[in-house]
Formats: sequence, structure tokens, C-alpha cells
Amino acid sequence: MMENIVRKKSFKSSEVKVYEMDEEDCEIIFLPSGGVCGDNIIDDRDSENIETYKTVKIGDQCWFAENLRYTGSGCSGDNWTDGSYNDCIAFDEEDEELEKIVYYQWGAAQTACPPGWRLPSDSDWKYLEGSIDTKYGVGDAIWDQTGIRGYNIGSKLRTEYPFFVIPVGYITPAEEPQEQLARIFWWTSSESTDDTTEAWYRSIEYVSHSMGIYRDEAVKANGYTIRCVLDN
Repeated sequence: MMENIVRKKSFKSSEVKVYEMDEEDCEIIFLPSGGVCGDNIIDDRDSENIETYKTVKIGDQCWFAENLRYTGSGCSGDNWTDGSYNDCIAFDEEDEELEKIVYYQWGAAQTACPPGWRLPSDSDWKYLEGSIDTKYGVGDAIWDQTGIRGYNIGSKLRTEYPFFVIPVGYITPAEEPQEQLARIFWWTSSESTDDTTEAWYRSIEYVSHSMGIYRDEAVKANGYTIRCVLDN
């Protein structure tokens, strides 16, 4: 009579890591369309081009993890050079790294986000930066500076965080593409206090592999990509 043989394997105990979490990291953010931040949302405002977006929780805010791709009825590129800063242009790129891109002039960006969402302000971006950077926290004076700021915020957004940073460049007031596959630019909702034809933006460089994130003002006639933040 054969006996059942039970083979036993021994395992070495693995290292247990303990992470300290802030209270805001444990909070659940509910989305207006149902679900929670981190889920996908569907933007069906344009029945012919229904888009799905990933979301990501950053601190106590919920952000689009992708660039907005909404065009709507008033976004054709026909009024790009008329001085209203209220147009956008959509490109379906042959380069698979770029895919579909929508560049918004500053005026058009103000109302492009879906209901319940809004264009992030300069302050929203400062909060995001301080929430992710491992050296300079929220409220640090470095985020009020212009130029490249931060310790590793740019690197973390490019490579670690689910923020899908793709270097799509921008469109000039003369409707010319610039810096594609080199940098990405995002509008904020905040106007310049010195020049009403300019507004604040953010940019991350790919060519130099910068560890920081760029903050400055630019003419509203430029076409940049945008993100949306939950309006809560």
C-alpha cells in the first residue's frame, strides 16, 4: 500500500515594510458620475466622439490622469489667429507616441472640462507639485518661483506616477507645432497679474530629462494641452 507523500517547502521570512500614510491618503473621493477617484470616467458630451479618461488621486484632489481630448462644436481651428484666444485644434497623429491631441488656447480651456470638473488653477498645480515631490512639500516657497522648480516632481510624473505625461509640444499663435516629442505644456486657469494677454502654465521637459517642473507665463494665443481637476 502506497502512502501519500506530502512535500513541504520552507520559506524564509521576507522583510516587512511599514509605510506612514497621511490622513488624506486614506480618504475616498467620490466622482459626480459615480465611482471613486482612480476609476475611469466617460465624457459623452460629444456623441460622435465619446472619450474615456483615467483619474488619479493626488493628496485630497482628484485629477485627470490624461490630457483632455474634448473638442465640441466651437473648436475648429478656424479662429486660431483672430485674437480671441478661444479656439482649439485637434490632431490625430501618425506617431503612436502622440495619438490624438487637442491643443487649447487659454480662453477655450476655461470651459472645456466636463461638468463637475474644472481647469486647474496655478494654486492647484502648486498643491499637486508639493504633494508628489519628495523634498519640497505643499506650501513650500519654491513653488512660487518661476522656471524649473522642485527636486523630483518632473521625474516622478514622467516615470512613476500614473499621470501619462506625453511630450506633445504646443501650437504657436501662428498655428505652428513646436517642441513635439521634447516637452509638454499645460494651461492653468490663472491669468497673469501683469499682462492680461498672458496666463500661467506648466511644462515638463523630456530632452534634458529635467527632474523639476517648469512654471511661467505665456501668451493666451498659444495652444497647450490641459488637465481637469474635480471641482469639490
